[in-house]
Amino acid sequence: MKNKTLSCISLLLLFSLAACGGSTVNGSVNGDDNNDDNENGNNDAGNNQTSANGNADFSYITYEEDGREWIDNGPAKAKETFEPEVLSPISTVQVFCPTTYSYVYAWTGAGNTSSEKFLGNWPGTKLNDYNSRWKTFSFPADKLSFKLIFNTPGQTADLSLDGAGHYWLVNGALTKTDTEPEQSSG
Repeated sequence: MKNKTLSCISLLLLFSLAACGGSTVNGSVNGDDNNDDNENGNNDAGNNQTSANGNADFSYITYEEDGREWIDNGPAKAKETFEPEVLSPISTVQVFCPTTYSYVYAWTGAGNTSSEKFLGNWPGTKLNDYNSRWKTFSFPADKLSFKLIFNTPGQTADLSLDGAGHYWLVNGALTKTDTEPEQSSG
């Protein structure tokens, strides 16, 4: 068991060093002849290469209780599949922004300091979580035409909207659609 642990630590150290400076790892770690889990004492780490983006690809050797070895390519990277949600038409205003923002500030009239600030003083009202990509806020039924700013941290430009519907902040502008857009950058 001691040799197994030592050989695993050696492999991890080899891969860690390769990830920090080398572009290719073509190595094996040789154990001593007393390694009772591997008769030939050779724990081959395989041919592992650094990808073009500088990230090393690694394989790990896993030992079972009975001494069998398994090569494991590490944790799988989960890729979220985008399936847009289609919302039912509404007679009010609902806005959506990327999860990076925390508040929405809204007003009617000219400029951002005059007329009615109907969500309170700066920074406004806290947004609600919608899903892993979006936050949202539903406005009162009597508010269908106004200006708003998503903020904290940072802030968007002054954004205007007019009429009931679902508004999504995409590439710095509001897009009116009942279908969730795939791209959610502010």
